[in-house]
Amino acid sequence: MQQDDRLTNHQSAGASRASAPVRLDAAIIGAQKSATTTLFDRIAAHPDVSGCEPKEPHFFIRDDWETHLDEYASMFPEPAGRLTLEASTTYSFAQHSDVVARRLHAHNPHMRIIYVVREPVARIVSAYRHAASRRYKVAPTIGQAVATPSRLVDNTRYAARLKPFRDLFGADRVLILTFEEVTTRQSDCLAQVQTFLGLPPIRLDEVALNRSSTPKLHHRHDGRRWMEAFARTAPRFYERFAKERIDIDDRLQPETETALRRALASDIEVIERWSGRDLSRWRN
Repeated sequence: MQQDDRLTNHQSAGASRASAPVRLDAAIIGAQKSATTTLFDRIAAHPDVSGCEPKEPHFFIRDDWETHLDEYASMFPEPAGRLTLEASTTYSFAQHSDVVARRLHAHNPHMRIIYVVREPVARIVSAYRHAASRRYKVAPTIGQAVATPSRLVDNTRYAARLKPFRDLFGADRVLILTFEEVTTRQSDCLAQVQTFLGLPPIRLDEVALNRSSTPKLHHRHDGRRWMEAFARTAPRFYERFAKERIDIDDRLQPETETALRRALASDIEVIERWSGRDLSRWRN
């Protein structure tokens, strides 16, 4: 990416925040429970990146997003001359992906999109557990949760969720990564992302050093600290909350897992073509 392309919608270094609106340069749009927080933290630790606080503002889901851009700009620390990044995984949810793709493109047609895919059954199970742990309304068994129609399954139709973004931004502005690349091939993954975003390369150990010296990258989505603050400020309610039992069954029956893989197989084949990766093991 050319430097002038990357900063098309940015203020120049040294300009005041009020002199020009902050526009989003890059978004990690999902998939949920696919190491997007890990990836966000690594990219946001780069000195040329302004990472959104919080990591997931869900801003472009709002119907009134166009009239609250000043509020959105305030979420990016010191954005002048830096690449702006956020990571709302809800942007690729089945109920949002089409409209969010149009809104992001209207906001900045030069934006870069990053999408992380995970072995589909593992993602579905993790998302089910996540929803239950947040006390969202979920079916008592995962077998019931994936019965048609199911947002758990629809949100795992990766090609369908990503297609609106590829159609609008173009394949060259959409980067597909896998969960394994983010979590186990960290250095190679970081180098690939930096090239995609047009960032000067820095090593993984330098990213770790930057991250350790900038706690702001973590405090907005540190669940442990949030729960500790909750316990201090509302102890009686917290005690009742903590004692509530989450009674779910997250064990997939073999026949259900087979049916899921069969239902998602054609979608995975499309992701294989788009990403150039062999994901055949995900279909078996």
